[in-house]
Amino acid sequence: MNNQVSGTQAAVLFGVKAPTGTTDLVDRFGELFEAEFQPGSGSWDGLFGAALSQRLTSALSFHTNVLAIATGTGTQNTNLGNRFHYNAALSYRVFGETTSEPHTHDPRKAYAHAGRSHSMVTKAPTIAAPHGHIALDALLEINGEWHGRQRIAGISDPNSGGNAIFVSPGLRLTVDNWSSYVLVGIPVVNDYNGVQATPAWRTLVGVSAVFGP
Repeated sequence: MNNQVSGTQAAVLFGVKAPTGTTDLVDRFGELFEAEFQPGSGSWDGLFGAALSQRLTSALSFHTNVLAIATGTGTQNTNLGNRFHYNAALSYRVFGETTSEPHTHDPRKAYAHAGRSHSMVTKAPTIAAPHGHIALDALLEINGEWHGRQRIAGISDPNSGGNAIFVSPGLRLTVDNWSSYVLVGIPVVNDYNGVQATPAWRTLVGVSAVFGP
């Protein structure tokens, strides 16, 4: 859905994550790292979600998305646990072309950022600027991540899984069809199961491009 009159955009998201990452890294003593510390999971995962973007004013937009990841069993007979990402964002055009000015096109930004987990992640707003302009947006996001317990040979690990919510201010710079962003995530909820390391903060950086007219 792309209604340029009302400024509403919506999309259904789906995909598959293939087991292409390395799963046999060892430490300096030759011991194999556990599955959760390997670059790849060795599993086939299904991705399902939806995204919505709504223009509020000529300079202010609201974006939200959800993404569910159904995780399969991979390396070392380990299932790293299903995941659910839920995100919402406000973006404000600090300078550059706005929707009230001429030559504005479909921003294609119905994706709020999502935190990066073990094997995926993330989905960043993308903005199309095909007329050679430069724009800067201020971002304020809420990023939630629920992670199910991992299972090894069918046995659930009590020290895995949980829920975290981050408040993430940041900036997005758009030059022509290229967009880059930086966000600093501050955790407001760290509800993890059992004994786990909890993040004090995180930084998300990304670059994206829009191809086509």
